Amino acid sequence: GVYEILIPHGWYIVTVSAYEDSQQSNVINIESNQEYELNFQLGEWAGGEQQAVLSLGDGNGTQEGFTVPLYLQTDTSVSGLQFAVLPQNTGGGFWFTPSALQSTNDCFSASFNDVYGQLWGIMFSLEGCVYEPGEHHVANLSFTTTTNSAIPPGTDIHLGFNYTLVSDPDANEIPSLGEGSMVTFGQFGDVDSDGAINVLDIVNMVNFALQIDEPTEYEFWAA
Repeated sequence: GVYEILIPHGWYIVTVSAYEDSQQSNVINIESNQEYELNFQLGEWAGGEQQAVLSLGDGNGTQEGFTVPLYLQTDTSVSGLQFAVLPQNTGGGFWFTPSALQSTNDCFSASFNDVYGQLWGIMFSLEGCVYEPGEHHVANLSFTTTTNSAIPPGTDIHLGFNYTLVSDPDANEIPSLGEGSMVTFGQFGDVDSDGAINVLDIVNMVNFALQIDEPTEYEFWAA
């Protein structure tokens, strides 16, 4: 198969190892923006299933920014979270700055830092609260748009995890992974960009159709 790893812009060396009968058979170094071919056959993974999954919900962005939910799916009790989330954009005169990390559980504190555009977040409970096994909406993440030009309507921005760390009540690390999401700038039908689709949007569409008003690029796209 073909596999792709999304990483921030920069220089990286990725080591790919293939094993046959527990013996290392091939190692290559891969530089970013270059392609190499390594043929191998996949087998069963001996590491078992991940016990905790951090995932982001999809969202809609405006010229000011966006907010997406953060979910935790776990099969064991969780007392703390750490993670790094990065918007993957291709330029175009705009970028994003982390602006908020809000816990949805009053028993958990949440704080974050902006590390080169990444939101590095940490969540824990001073009262000893835990997330029990199951799925939880644990927080909302926000980014502010910094732009030299308007973000074209319909632009999709992928949010990905660069790092996850989940701990149990005894401060032991729980195997974890992160699943990203997509933010679309603009929303079909929301012509006036107020975050709701209602009769005002319909009035605008009718005025455009009757050539009473001239739509902007975004209004044309949303209508």
